[in-house]
Amino acid sequence: MESDANKLSEYMSELSEQAYYAGWMQGLEYALWNAVLKGRVKYGRLQITRAHTSKLRELSDQCGGWIVWDDYLGETFMPLDQWQKKYDAEHASRMTD
Repeated sequence: MESDANKLSEYMSELSEQAYYAGWMQGLEYALWNAVLKGRVKYGRLQITRAHTSKLRELSDQCGGWIVWDDYLGETFMPLDQWQKKYDAEHASRMTD
């Protein structure tokens, strides 16, 4: 991953640690993106604040993407347009379940 993507990955992992004592909690990328879109939310033990979401958005803008978990590769960079489609598809499938 590039330097800017690494910064985003490290910050997302840090938030996961604060929330669940886990370096990358399952579904972290979805939970944090939801917070970016909706604002303050509770995630595990962590109250995600406007400062958290602003930093996530800033880091995402800097690298032009989002970090997702890949079962084979671990933390993986995904361009923002691909991520938004993936997030929207997952969100839509949860709405119909």
